[in-house]
Amino acid sequence: MHPAAELRFISDEIGYGLFARRAIPRGTITWAADELDQRFSRDQLEQLHPMCRDAVERFAYIDPGGVFVLCWDHGRYVNHSCEPNCLSAGFRFEFAIRDILPEEQITDDYGLLNLHTPLRCRCGSANCRGAIGPDDMAKYASVWDERVAGAFGLIGKVDQPLWPVVEERSEVEAAMRGERPIPSCAFHQLRRV
Repeated sequence: MHPAAELRFISDEIGYGLFARRAIPRGTITWAADELDQRFSRDQLEQLHPMCRDAVERFAYIDPGGVFVLCWDHGRYVNHSCEPNCLSAGFRFEFAIRDILPEEQITDDYGLLNLHTPLRCRCGSANCRGAIGPDDMAKYASVWDERVAGAFGLIGKVDQPLWPVVEERSEVEAAMRGERPIPSCAFHQLRRV
């Protein structure tokens, strides 16, 4: 997680969230997958103690291969917003699609996380969808891709403390130079076989 992110308790209903201790400029990588994240297949998940399985199911996201990924860092506390300030293109990181102000909550859109069942939305934004569901990727990918494209070129122009852990650095640089397209966020969609 970005070093300016701070974990804070929000409420009993929501739990914890991440807040910016200082301004985080548009284009800044706020979270990146790394080798310390724990990965569980569906079979491994079923073998866990129910209390551990519940924690993984609550805090993990599902990658395109159907693997549950539990972030070792505070990334698991990034809350949903229907108007998120961070999104992910087809890379294994999220970045600020607009400036994040000091004391503002760092948010993403859970529609990118391959949900199995709908969740009631509590984001409170003016454009709240009311629910986040398994079909959100199909509904909103083009909107998310447009927001990503508007900020992607700034990745190389702002300070990036998380750049050393980004696995796809050469591909990101090629996309910033226009040598390849920015991969769609739909890259993250669960590949159903």
